Amino acid sequence: MDKRKRLFRRQLRTVFLAIAATATFVWSAIDIFEADPAVLYDFLLMCLLGLALLMLSAGIIVFLLKLVRRK
Repeated sequence: MDKRKRLFRRQLRTVFLAIAATATFVWSAIDIFEADPAVLYDFLLMCLLGLALLMLSAGIIVFLLKLVRRK
């Protein structure tokens, strides 16, 4: 049980650090380079939509591969 708890904490720490690094990059782009926040939010939306499309296409491919292997 202790090993699971350490693994969970390690994964949680990784996620927290990734979110903190992303927030730092966005802040520095806005503050240091004077980027327009609206443009950054548009890029974020495009990235999220691209990620959703990638996940959907991967799910369809896995479904089709499993369907083909059954026959």
